[in-house]
Amino acid sequence: MRFGGFGTLFVLTLGCGVHGPGFDGPNDRETGFGTYDSDGSQAHTDTDTQTDTDTHTDTQTDTDTDTQTDTDTAGPSYDTEVEGDPPVSCQTWSFDGDEGDWTLLNGMSLSSSQESGSVSLTTSSDPYMSASASVDMDACTLIEVVMEVSGSESYGEVFWQSDTDSDFSSDRRMRFELFTDETLVRYVVDLSSHSDWTGHLSRLRLDPHEGDGAVKLQQVRLLDPQGSYPPALDLSDVYWLHTDVSSWPETATLSSVSVDSSQICLDFDKTSEWTAVNIAEGVDVNANPWVFIWRPDLEGEGGQWYGATWEWMRPSTTCKGSYAVAGDHIKQSPFHSTSGWAPSAGETLYFMVSGLARSVERNNEERSNLVEVVWPGSG
Repeated sequence: MRFGGFGTLFVLTLGCGVHGPGFDGPNDRETGFGTYDSDGSQAHTDTDTQTDTDTHTDTQTDTDTDTQTDTDTAGPSYDTEVEGDPPVSCQTWSFDGDEGDWTLLNGMSLSSSQESGSVSLTTSSDPYMSASASVDMDACTLIEVVMEVSGSESYGEVFWQSDTDSDFSSDRRMRFELFTDETLVRYVVDLSSHSDWTGHLSRLRLDPHEGDGAVKLQQVRLLDPQGSYPPALDLSDVYWLHTDVSSWPETATLSSVSVDSSQICLDFDKTSEWTAVNIAEGVDVNANPWVFIWRPDLEGEGGQWYGATWEWMRPSTTCKGSYAVAGDHIKQSPFHSTSGWAPSAGETLYFMVSGLARSVERNNEERSNLVEVVWPGSG
């Protein structure tokens, strides 16, 4: 199951290839699943049960016949900026060959080889480190971690302690999913979505991953978002990993998107109307579901919305396996098959449905409206 943790996560990796224009351990708490209406509101917390009797088989068949291959070409330039500079009240920790102001508490040691501008660490079971802090948590609601992780494939976590807390607690933490292709990544987590991120911060703890491996840590920073974060989605600003459908007319209504631990259902009204196209023996499809993902740039000055298809949909079918919203189904860099990308619980995504746009096949060059979804899960 791919769900875990709290918070809205935004990530950028180096080497963004495309061909379009343009963050729980024990005592986990359930954050719930939900249905999101086309106006962006959460309609209810019950799972939409609308699905084909052959939903699982359908998903497997479509995936097996997918001819997409990973693509790694030149990426976009990043010019979307978050206006203003972080206030001095928000704290930054940089590294230069040692742990700096942080204390290596468990399962971590300095590597024998170091580079300027970062610290390299060897990790074992349950590695974590902490630092003292003095920050207004109600103002500094984003945390940025720039690091490269290798070894065990898992997740990262941030714990915190306010000046009224006696120690760290599993109730005050946020998890973020990791890229697993051993590249430098900027992870940004929206801490404001956790009810306990309030007051005055006194200590911060970082668990960069779980298990044996290595971590190259460049920077940890707390930020004031100074407005909406991520920024509003505009299709004209999207970097398209599959066909650019921004000019296709919006003829379909995507009334809701429901997500649970096994499936995602996109309730759109053209599922029986768009023309079916045969893409393999016994496989007729007529739509592609889209996901839109915000990724900050590595320099921390802005970011980019990416749009990608992640499955094929059969006529009269609106549900697919929720596991398919992942890099191993998008198959385009930076969300390629070996990237390890999957939505983090609390991550803000947008969804849409269009006629066939994933490969060369075409039918109705039409699309639906966008629906904003905060990805569910347990933390």
